[in-house]
Amino acid sequence: MKTLTSDGEFENWDVLERFLPEGWEEQARLSGAMRRARYIKSPESVLRILLLHLANGCSLAETAARAQASGLGVISSVGVFKRLRAAGPWLRWLSQQERGTAALPGVISHC
Repeated sequence: MKTLTSDGEFENWDVLERFLPEGWEEQARLSGAMRRARYIKSPESVLRILLLHLANGCSLAETAARAQASGLGVISSVGVFKRLRAAGPWLRWLSQQERGTAALPGVISHC
């Protein structure tokens, strides 16, 4: 799915999705990142919203506004914060799948 971002660049979710490990959507549910699915219905939408915030450096309020404008879901800035906080174990799992399960030297594995 190609969508136009707010700064006029095209985003290609299909390309990014190819790099995600097998079972990433199920892991979102198991790890608690998808406890509630009222206004945001899929792990894909949650991940895309979190990437808006993390990768683009958007504020929580800007992330919420962009998520709603792009059709990813209706969420408030507090909702983005809560989703981000709940997604910690899931995001950790995703990164471990990409780099292997070995701990990074000098990094504490829990917060």
